[in-house]
Amino acid sequence: DSFVFFGILHEIAAASVLGLLFLRLPAIVIAIAAAAVIAAPHYLASAAFDAPALWPLGLSEMPIRSNDYVPIFPWFGPVLAGMALAKT
Repeated sequence: DSFVFFGILHEIAAASVLGLLFLRLPAIVIAIAAAAVIAAPHYLASAAFDAPALWPLGLSEMPIRSNDYVPIFPWFGPVLAGMALAKT
């Protein structure tokens, strides 16, 4: 009844590429970005993100059925938190 369209391996690959954008930033900026990414689904969820092409973002209001669904928001936040911790 469901399939994997953005699973943990997709998230790891996307987070690895997105993480490159934060490498040279100070630890405090990365920590703030981590908090924002983790909080984003609670404040930015909207029906505008209900299109299937936008499901990997994790900002959809409707529940997504998949065997392995790990969206960018909020799961990129722990990656950023780890980067901030490593910088300190």
